[in-house]
Amino acid sequence: MKISTAAGSGGIGSVKYDYTFADNILTLSFSGLPTGYTSIPTLALTTHRLDAFNITVNATNSAYEVMYDGNEILVCVKPNSGYYVTNVNIDGGNNEDIVYYRGSLRNVGNAYTIDYTASDTSSMVVFTILFLEGDITFNISTTTSAPVLKQASGGIDDVAVVATIGGSAEIVGDSFDELVEGDTITVVARQKLNGYQFDGWYVDGVLVSTGLSARLAYDDTIKGKIIVAKFSLIDANVNIETDNNAELV
Repeated sequence: MKISTAAGSGGIGSVKYDYTFADNILTLSFSGLPTGYTSIPTLALTTHRLDAFNITVNATNSAYEVMYDGNEILVCVKPNSGYYVTNVNIDGGNNEDIVYYRGSLRNVGNAYTIDYTASDTSSMVVFTILFLEGDITFNISTTTSAPVLKQASGGIDDVAVVATIGGSAEIVGDSFDELVEGDTITVVARQKLNGYQFDGWYVDGVLVSTGLSARLAYDDTIKGKIIVAKFSLIDANVNIETDNNAELV
């Protein structure tokens, strides 16, 4: 089990456990131990030292949580009831409006890259930081008006491709504005991280192709849908990094 959140639970057979992690202290609570069982379970903990970088989050009308997982850092901003994240400024750079379901921020301060994910069903916005190399400050603005989120702009109406952790995805080709139903589009997936394998292309959870490069019919199967290039981890000991791309072209 990899602990990357402030609290969680699990089980080993009939023995259940809950944990909390705060102020660098891990607390485990067990239940379901057999009656009369007095032995203390043996725990093997693997730890790593976090880089001494400061992540400062100034968020109006919001709470936030910072989670670490290898070279990836998640900053989860949770607005108070009735408020929504509309804008972020990083290290005094460009003001970035939160207008896409998945977006990449242009000014990333001391990070290699920063992406964000927003949703129609939640006011929370999650910022994913990769390879932070120094201090970073997020200035988060909120309003009482929910943003109208959209896919990244491009030339094929209502078709988007995304990749799960471990790879990237894109649509390639020409003359997208001339497509009619029955034409085909080409989607290409690329492995970005060692230790991951490509599992296939999925639409609404259904496998539609297993090729890294696939030609898909431009019809109701994909129109208005998100085409997902799914990657899975082969070796659980590999450091987790992400390159979750979202492109609408």
